Amino acid sequence: MIEVQMGNMIEKVIPAMKELANQSVPAATAFKLKTIMKKIDGYAQTFYEQRDELIRRYGGVDETGNVAVKPENLEQYFSELGDVLKIQVQIDAFPINVAALGEISVSALTLLALDDFIQE
Repeated sequence: MIEVQMGNMIEKVIPAMKELANQSVPAATAFKLKTIMKKIDGYAQTFYEQRDELIRRYGGVDETGNVAVKPENLEQYFSELGDVLKIQVQIDAFPINVAALGEISVSALTLLALDDFIQE
């Protein structure tokens, strides 16, 4: 079981997973990555639905016809969104062994973002 904060997952883990998914890795490792990504995507989808609900709750239609948070509601919107971003979620997966990734080229920041998902 891997525990990660929602904000970290949205801002760092998902982009890093996408970068890693673009690399050529052994089939078994690719399968594990896809499995983890599908589980993460479920949480991300729920997050974006909740964010959109908050935008509708605290927003209105702007001059361009888009729904946006009203300036007078920004503080409450960001407060509630911040509460959601602080939620710890459990990903039902085991970390991937770094050796299983093979000879790939990724940045140190990518590996740092995936620290909980990749082990030595």
